[in-house]
Amino acid sequence: MGYGWRLRRGKAAIAKKYKPERLDWSRWVLRQPFKDLIRYTYVDGTTFYLARTPQEWEDKARAGLGKSCYRMIDGSDSLEDCNVGPSSYAKGQGQPVKIWGFFCDGRLEYMVLPKDFDKNGKETTQHMTGVRYRGMVNKYFASWRKKCWPRGRVFIVKDYEKFLRADLTIAAEDKAGCDQVPMYPKSSPDLNAIEGWWRKLKLYLEEREPVERETRAAFLRRLRRAVDYLNRNCRKHGRQLCRNQKERATMCKRLKGARTKW
Repeated sequence: MGYGWRLRRGKAAIAKKYKPERLDWSRWVLRQPFKDLIRYTYVDGTTFYLARTPQEWEDKARAGLGKSCYRMIDGSDSLEDCNVGPSSYAKGQGQPVKIWGFFCDGRLEYMVLPKDFDKNGKETTQHMTGVRYRGMVNKYFASWRKKCWPRGRVFIVKDYEKFLRADLTIAAEDKAGCDQVPMYPKSSPDLNAIEGWWRKLKLYLEEREPVERETRAAFLRRLRRAVDYLNRNCRKHGRQLCRNQKERATMCKRLKGARTKW
């Protein structure tokens, strides 16, 4: 019939200056014992955007239909609604809701950042800062660690924001039973397992987009149910993401530091 299930590649390239660090990390990971790698805990934040207008909601509802549809391989099909994808801005516009997560042994725990208002009085969200992050560590990390890994201390893998590497932050994590992995390379979301879990969570939420615009409170209830569902029913897949460091490292070495499929 001339149709094909067409996918778009949504990965960004890795800058050349970061590739040596990624290769060093890969070589190091391949030397680590599996008993240590299964204790790796991934910490990072993400942002969800709620529709502010009927037009934004319509675009977000379209995003829930997925990135692919059956189209003519030669591209000759018309620009009907069923063939047109959402706006490229759909995932990054609207009222932001920021959360930070703690992903260990296939289980996600998270904290929602407080809402705020901009200079025009419109609702937005506060940003993660060093003080707020340390408050999260002191309040939640010990209990989250026990829920995810009740057998002792864990290793923290995180990005390179300055406040994440501050001495006070590292001390707070140590007190909560979390040891920092110091040599995690910059600009490497494909080596951070929580990024894959964010994608799975966002896809789950998109596929269940409500039939009308929702408030922040309604979205947070839906988010909580989604996280509970994935923790309960997708733990095996989550553990695979948390424990396949050597597979990622092997692919990174084979690609000479370039972006892996993860």
